[in-house]
This record gives sequence, C-alpha cells and structure tokens, in this order.
Amino acid sequence: MIKLLSDSWHVEDQIRPSKGRKVHLIVDIATDERVLEVPLLKDMEDQVIGLKIRGVNLGRELTFFIKKDHLVIDLGDLNAWTTTPNQDGLYKVRLDLKFTVRDPSFEISPWDLGYDSNLEVDGYLLEKGSVTLPPGLKIKDDKIGVETILKCPNEKRQSVFLNHPADYITKKGKQKHYIFVMEPEIRRIMEMDGCNSSIKICYQAVNERIYYIISIIGFALLLVAILRFYGIVTGDPNLQFDIRFLAASVGFLGLIMGLVREGYELPLRRMVFVSILFLVVDLGLEIILLK
Repeated sequence: MIKLLSDSWHVEDQIRPSKGRKVHLIVDIATDERVLEVPLLKDMEDQVIGLKIRGVNLGRELTFFIKKDHLVIDLGDLNAWTTTPNQDGLYKVRLDLKFTVRDPSFEISPWDLGYDSNLEVDGYLLEKGSVTLPPGLKIKDDKIGVETILKCPNEKRQSVFLNHPADYITKKGKQKHYIFVMEPEIRRIMEMDGCNSSIKICYQAVNERIYYIISIIGFALLLVAILRFYGIVTGDPNLQFDIRFLAASVGFLGLIMGLVREGYELPLRRMVFVSILFLVVDLGLEIILLK
C-alpha cells in the first residue's frame, strides 16, 4: 500500500543561457512496500536531467530507474528508516528529489518583456510550493494560478481554478522568491478515493519597473548618438567633442555590462544591445575625429 501524505514543489526558472527549470520536490509517503512506483513529469526521459533522490529519514541517496512517466524507487529494508509503523503497519518515508527540467514550456516575449510559464503534474496534492524567478523579473500582480483537475470513473471531470496572490514574497540573493499554500478545501477534493488528480501551476513573469528606466536611458543616449553621428557624417562645423556625453555613455555601458554579467533580465534587451553597439561606434569615431 502506498499513501501520499503531503508534497511541496519548489521551482527556480532560468531563461539564459538556455531555458531550464530547477525543481526541488519533497514528498511524504506512508507505505509498507520496499519498492515504490510514483509519478513525476510527462516525457520525463527526454526532459529531466540530473535527478537525485535522497531518503531524508534514511540518510542516504536511493537507487531508482525510470519507467515511462514514473519513477521506480528502491527503499530497501523499511526497518532501516528512522520511523515507527502506524497502526496499519505503514512506515512514513520522506523523499527529497532534485532535478532540472530541460526546455520547459516557457512562452518568452519576442520583445524580452518576460514570459508565461506552466507546470503540470499528475498524482500529487501540491500542499505548498514556491517559485523563484531570474533576477530583474517579478510575477505579474504577485498572482500564481493553480488549476486542479479531478478525473473519477463514470463521472464528469471536475476542475477548480484559483488565481490568488502569493502568501509570502522574499528575496533569494538577487532573485524574487514567491511562496504559496493550497487551500484546505482543494486538498480535500484532491484526496477523493478512486480518482486521478492533475495540477497545473501557471504564472506570468514580467520585468520590474525600475529596469524600464535603464532601457529608456539607453534609447535616449542612442538618439543623441545618432544625431552626433549624423553631424560627423555631414561635417557639421559646430559639432565638438563633449566629455559629458562620453562620461554618460561609459557609465551606461558599465551599468549594462554589470547587470548582464550578474544575470539580470532587462526589458527590450536586444534593442538595448543595439544601442550599446551604436554608442561604441559613435564614441570611437568622436574620439578619432573630434578630440
């Protein structure tokens, strides 16, 4: 017998240098079986890399193999786990799973204005969880959508969708970290006997407002650079080397390079890089021809 007691999903998104999602899953199970077969994700063999499973109250990693969309985990001798069986003879087992999902279903904005994300799992309760975003991004309106789907034999599929603010928001280094807890009534619905459950987590990541200011400054400098470049090309006699423009441009270039190096997501990223390229060309010409 295998009974799911609780589970929590903690995900950390990455969109550069390649799309990926780090997942930390903690599962509490009551069982009297030495071998568990539990679901994980669809297309697991192609999408999941670096999977490690640790028995928390055993104190070591566990061996496993993948069977379609399920994991088959060898628990070994249940008496070796630091737990006492309950009145039904079931041992409480806590599993700690860490893995990376390669190329998750992110719908990235063509203008580098964030992305939409979905995570769908079958056979879990999703008692609580958390989402960590790349630096410079936040969840739109701080709301995480959770859709729970229940499929029972000979009955119409039941679906409940909640779109409520995160219960707690904090920082993990440079990244925003959102924590959410499922409503108790949703858990009661998902625990109905003889039914298959599915959960879909969705949210929209957008740029924090302060970084739009950086993009606006970049476009303003680009406009000035274009006007000055035009003056160089046309031989404007009134155009002179301006140390203030040089200082502003160098300061902006340093700021952008620092943010990019630290992994921050900037709105209109590609257009900002075009501005940087033109600034470098214009400054080079000004130093050579006007100084």
